[in-house]
Amino acid sequence: MSETKQRKLKHYFEKGAVYFITSVTKDRKEIFNHIITARFLAITIAYHKFILNFSLFGYVIMPDHFHLLLQLDDKYPLSIIMKGIKGNFARKYNEFLDQKFTQNTLLGDHGSIGNKGNVGNVGNIGNIGRGRGRGG
Repeated sequence: MSETKQRKLKHYFEKGAVYFITSVTKDRKEIFNHIITARFLAITIAYHKFILNFSLFGYVIMPDHFHLLLQLDDKYPLSIIMKGIKGNFARKYNEFLDQKFTQNTLLGDHGSIGNKGNVGNVGNIGNIGRGRGRGG
């Protein structure tokens, strides 16, 4: 009987590198199919770009995950940036679901976007690729 162990990868960061980030939703739930949640994620990314001063070269929001192409400055590590984006998005998304659930229950409409509590944190960093890039 073989036991599969998940290998824990060490994080490696190189000054001036451009990172390709993939982050998935919990249980790969397709919450970004809805324009409200996709726009809110884009706004959350833009807010943290301004606050945490990283260069964002591009992003793609898919139904159950998103990709970022970014370059860090010397002040904040990638873990802080991703914690800010995913944590703030998840908190506000769950507040939105609470409000929508309450309104729908009162109005008798059960066509909500999702079930509260299924998002949690948006997910873990699924894939980090690194490459060279210029500051920006």
